[in-house]
Amino acid sequence: MLGRRSAGPTQLNVVTEPEAAALSNILDRYDSVKQGNVYVVCDVGGGTVDLITYEIESINPIRMRKAVLGQGELCGGVFIDEAFDRKCRERLGPTWKALSRGGKNEIMKSPGSVHGHASERNGLQQTEAALDDTTKEPLIKRGKIHFKEADIKETFTKVYDDIVDLITSQIEKAEDCDLQVTGIILVGGLGGSPYLYSHLQEIFSEDGIDVLQPNGMKPRTEICQGAVCKAFTDGGDEVGQKKAHKPITVTSTISRAHYGVTYDAPCEEGKHLEEGKVWDSDQGEYRAENQMEWYLKKGDCVSKSERLSQPFYRIYDTNWDGCFSDTIYQCEETDPPERLDSTVEEVCTMDCTLENCMPVSRLKNHFMPKGKKMKMLNFKVRMLPTGRIVNFDVEVNGTRLGKANLDVEFD
Repeated sequence: MLGRRSAGPTQLNVVTEPEAAALSNILDRYDSVKQGNVYVVCDVGGGTVDLITYEIESINPIRMRKAVLGQGELCGGVFIDEAFDRKCRERLGPTWKALSRGGKNEIMKSPGSVHGHASERNGLQQTEAALDDTTKEPLIKRGKIHFKEADIKETFTKVYDDIVDLITSQIEKAEDCDLQVTGIILVGGLGGSPYLYSHLQEIFSEDGIDVLQPNGMKPRTEICQGAVCKAFTDGGDEVGQKKAHKPITVTSTISRAHYGVTYDAPCEEGKHLEEGKVWDSDQGEYRAENQMEWYLKKGDCVSKSERLSQPFYRIYDTNWDGCFSDTIYQCEETDPPERLDSTVEEVCTMDCTLENCMPVSRLKNHFMPKGKKMKMLNFKVRMLPTGRIVNFDVEVNGTRLGKANLDVEFD
């Protein structure tokens, strides 16, 4: 896909499913969206439920920002199927185990239809089975299991409770930021369920929050349409981006993890560990190795139009060859450690050279405590999030050297 072609290099951008769904859905509501509206996008799929909250910053064109840290859990439609499977297994016992995969799949078609019609079955759902048994409920008559409405609702309860908890958590996070959620947007396969819609509407309408569900196949296609929208609004080079007309844009994202680099610091008694202490003959002092500098914190809001830049420096011998590397680290803990440990993982290493930038001789002179002449390299590590992909690079004297495109934890 990224191979060479006569049209030039292909640019691959990745977008999260909730963001793609938000772009498509809010663009469809272009005329009704108001500045200050806050929407929780709830992507209810087969396996996972993912949520993210956006605030509309301005309209004409629409500019929206990610307002709070998103979240997700394994509580999608497949867990409803598993609950129904357990109910059939408990009722049929060995007979269920004896059924072929095709026979089980035929039975499992029922919960697929129940997703949208559980409240319209008049308390009765029928599923084909092998043997009659009227000695206990649910009854089996003429090869069909007669489930009551309560039986079917029970298969939905755990999943729907988890979905409500996730949405409530997003609403509470928004309130902590002095934001009032105005709407919940349902997308994804299970997001098209009328039963889920009515369930959420009953719970959240009391707080003045609208539950918004696209019609027809839209819940299933919102993500694809949003991805196309994202390509039109974010695709192309920087020059094309500045000229492009963008009816809707996500202006900022939120970091789901801490990002930083390691460095050596002068040792301080009581602060640094003994095992991390090394003698630096050039500096004439003990230094603490592998200290962490976290230049992006978990939960930080990051602009998608301006690069985040952090300055660093290194000291080299005068005969240094100009080659160096910089490694980016990630930590998902709430409170990141002050030094490199098992909770920190490497995400990329950028290899750089000054060969096409400037000769080592032009670097600023730096004299060590004992008078030794060294060279000081000042550089910046820059990052720019574009959907799920984040572009890292190293800049020296205005020239970009190493670069890396990473799939990292951004909301």
